[in-house]
Amino acid sequence: MIERRCTQMDADESVFYLIAIRYTALRWLDKVLLILLIILPFIIKSIQLQTIVYIILFFILVATLGISGNRSSLFLQAPPLVYLGEISYSLYMTHTITLTLISKFLPSNIVSESLLIVRLTLVLYCLLIILFSALPIYYLVEKPLRKLSRQVIKVRQT
Repeated sequence: MIERRCTQMDADESVFYLIAIRYTALRWLDKVLLILLIILPFIIKSIQLQTIVYIILFFILVATLGISGNRSSLFLQAPPLVYLGEISYSLYMTHTITLTLISKFLPSNIVSESLLIVRLTLVLYCLLIILFSALPIYYLVEKPLRKLSRQVIKVRQT
């Protein structure tokens, strides 16, 4: 009887140990995968290879976020990410126009021949330009139209 309890307790401890190892491994994996997805175009030159690696990393990222459960939702509930989610439609609507304008002023051959740190800096600047071009659209168009649509819906319901 005592032997059976010890075996059961050892099994329970090993399960908790495996869970602790999995939690520790997943703790930073989602963040590392996000960083890899961002810098991948600057490391791999072949478009076909980039596509394959993107698909693999994306599915690993989705699986990691799904396995990590509530812990990843805390990461996704960070105020900057919530704000980006709030203005995401404006970002979507302005990013193509902004990138087209940037490409007119910044030739691609200069970018492709630059050092990795220069290309990463240019991407950061492009992201900031996209963000700052989306903010006026969000505050001057999207937000007032959301408010108006809520008022119209409220009037129709009464």
